[in-house]
Amino acid sequence: MEVSLESLCVSSNTDSKQSPELEIQPRISLDDLAPETLLTIMTELTDLDSLYTLIVASPKAWRLFTKYACLITESVLSSPDSLLAPGIQQFIRALILIRNSQEPFARPDDFVYFIHKHMAKNTDNGIKYDDLDTVTAKITASLATAITVNKPPTEILWSVVATARHVSVLTHGCLEFYLARIRSPSFTPKYLDHARNCIDPGDPTPPCMIDFEGTPLVTADIGQPSWVEETRVSRALWFVQLANEVTLSAPQRRDPKDGAEFRNPQDFIRENVNHSLINGPAEEVETVMSYLESLRTQPETKQKGPYYRLPRPPKGYSDAGWITPLPELRQQEWEDGQCYRLVYPNKVVEFDLPPDVKDMKDAPSRSTVARWDQTCVAIDGPSTNIEYWAGLSSDMLSSPIIGVTFNSYRRLGFALWDRKRMFFLGLIPGLYETFSFENIAQYNFAWESILPAEEARGLKEAQRAGTRFNECLWPNEIMW
Repeated sequence: MEVSLESLCVSSNTDSKQSPELEIQPRISLDDLAPETLLTIMTELTDLDSLYTLIVASPKAWRLFTKYACLITESVLSSPDSLLAPGIQQFIRALILIRNSQEPFARPDDFVYFIHKHMAKNTDNGIKYDDLDTVTAKITASLATAITVNKPPTEILWSVVATARHVSVLTHGCLEFYLARIRSPSFTPKYLDHARNCIDPGDPTPPCMIDFEGTPLVTADIGQPSWVEETRVSRALWFVQLANEVTLSAPQRRDPKDGAEFRNPQDFIRENVNHSLINGPAEEVETVMSYLESLRTQPETKQKGPYYRLPRPPKGYSDAGWITPLPELRQQEWEDGQCYRLVYPNKVVEFDLPPDVKDMKDAPSRSTVARWDQTCVAIDGPSTNIEYWAGLSSDMLSSPIIGVTFNSYRRLGFALWDRKRMFFLGLIPGLYETFSFENIAQYNFAWESILPAEEARGLKEAQRAGTRFNECLWPNEIMW
């Protein structure tokens, strides 16, 4: 059967008219939006990384940013819907001031107070947290008006937006780096095997004197990092960026007669932030810096430009396969389940309560998600993992490895993970587990099992030697 070319053309045209999905759709572009509409979109964004992506994607957005850089940047930072934690917002504002040749920190001690206010709230170095509002009031006020009053040039603000993009890429890279280690087949925490171990709560024998045996744990991967885990990394990166630029911008104040000194960030962290055994922010920064040091082994070109630049991500690295999640809301409620407030990173939503609830004297309870360390307020203190390690190191938990440092746990990213991830790794008790001698022994053994064998052996041998010495000394003390 012969088919003419004309009949095929007619048939094709008829099919295209009958199939809407084959019709050519009109081109949709951001640049087709009215300037005022696009400007509204830019000011409603929730983070600077998204702002960077939009500007790069749209020439019209770049022109609007050039004209309204101060308005757009501060709108993103101060929005109640911003995904940036308040401390990170203040780090960014301080960075803008420094790059604009202003001095937000007249003395090194001012910078120390600033960090304690926005990062290391749990320190015990003699500074009461309530007093920080007073000592940082002048700094905070200058930061709040830095953009709207001083109006830094567009190139300064654009450099900070570009830095935000750099921080975002490194944040995802850092999380993937440490996630790979706890997902590796070589990561095999062990659990006590009750068939081969007899745990007697009444046995006075110190845990270090017993050699337990265990079987590998069945762990579970709960997927992409939570908002809290990402924020811990992002905050640490912004701190490293800010600390380096403070150092570079104040060469004449590196050797003051009194107070702290402006020096490299590593020394600053160790000497001015790490004042407490349970110090989450310091461990977070050390963990992130370990990742950054691994990047410096990558071949890279000489860094150019007037500002400090964080290391480049690994060659060929692209964005992680996830989108930054929204933070879990801290829902506070009474026993009857009546919610009375929701806490976001930058705002609190109060609800009208019925009269019978208003008169209740009992404090509201935290929701389950809050107890998993996944709400936005979790970043104000150390993670559950840091607290557990502190107890393990100081024998608050009948530890068989007293004195264990955080070094071996840092390489697994333990300072970054929330309680839920650690629970599914079998290393932290669940929300409703009752603490007992057997439970404590189980989790202590799991933490011990992931240490290098030589390190665990050395810790236990030192502890056993001390126990034997005390056993020999005790009768003499009785006779004396």
